[in-house]
Amino acid sequence: DCEKFMISRAVGDEPYMGIAEVPSVPGKLAYSYSDGQVQSVPGGKVGYRLDVYERDGSTRVLALKEVVVPGAVLRFYQNYPNPFNPGTKIVFELPAGERVWLNIYDVSGRLVRRLVSGKELGPGTMEEFWDGKNEQGVQVSSGVYYCTLRAGKETIARKMVLLK
Repeated sequence: DCEKFMISRAVGDEPYMGIAEVPSVPGKLAYSYSDGQVQSVPGGKVGYRLDVYERDGSTRVLALKEVVVPGAVLRFYQNYPNPFNPGTKIVFELPAGERVWLNIYDVSGRLVRRLVSGKELGPGTMEEFWDGKNEQGVQVSSGVYYCTLRAGKETIARKMVLLK
């Protein structure tokens, strides 16, 4: 028969710190706890420890659990509208601050337009608009184009169709 439970948390390599004390209820066999305060780097480890405090003053570790926080990912959405005429919206989401390049290429791989060129952007959702014009401001012809997003070490491409 125990007196209380102590829930402790360790983020990364930090030591365990008590985050919740739960009194024991006679006859109650199941308890649950949801940690809404944890802040960890995506892809990082969070450890939980459950200590039992007995009425005689002794303590023991009842459970240890390690959780890996899912990593945040770069997202590059399909342009809208697609097919488009004369312009299209390009949306991407950065999990962290990164230097970003967003370029438009034709099917032969020639650079048509630089929308973002090595700009440092913070985390969050970003929108760019391509007006269907090349670097010289001339409207390009109907056809298939590729938009590439490079952020950090990742590069993602999306196919776009310009119809006139």
